[in-house]
Amino acid sequence: MSSHPEQGWRLLCNGVVLFDDDGALLPDGRAVADHHVWLAPQPVSA
Repeated sequence: MSSHPEQGWRLLCNGVVLFDDDGALLPDGRAVADHHVWLAPQPVSA
């Protein structure tokens, strides 16, 4: 395993590259998208 947190990624021993945003790049070149749903902050009403 190789870790480069300053660049936002890790290389696992099986050849998978993991990114800090939870995406991944597989050894066969396929990409796995981030699975999070990012929501914009909503204004607070007083």
